[in-house]
Amino acid sequence: MIEKLGKQTKLVVFEAGNQLKWAALTLLKLPGVHTHAVHPNGIKRINQSSTKTDKIDAKKLAHLAQGDMLPREVHIVEEEARGLHELISTKHTQQCKRVTLINAMRGMLSSPRG
Repeated sequence: MIEKLGKQTKLVVFEAGNQLKWAALTLLKLPGVHTHAVHPNGIKRINQSSTKTDKIDAKKLAHLAQGDMLPREVHIVEEEARGLHELISTKHTQQCKRVTLINAMRGMLSSPRG
């Protein structure tokens, strides 16, 4: 679909979210495509709207892009770095659970038995 738009550089703007990570990473690999992921808090005019649909949000983002008024871009972490981050995060979670368990066991062993 992107190829049908011609050879000029394309700007693809979208609201950042967990569901769009795969799309952003795919778009980053395409030549001539620049992505701009907008943080949801950075587009208050869209979020305050009473009629919020994807189609309306897309039009508002397009108008902001045309007027060069997009909020700052959210950094999209590439796959390898994301994998390392998830590994570190999982290890940290396991260490916290281990410490909690050890402390609970120490508390049980040091409490007077009645």
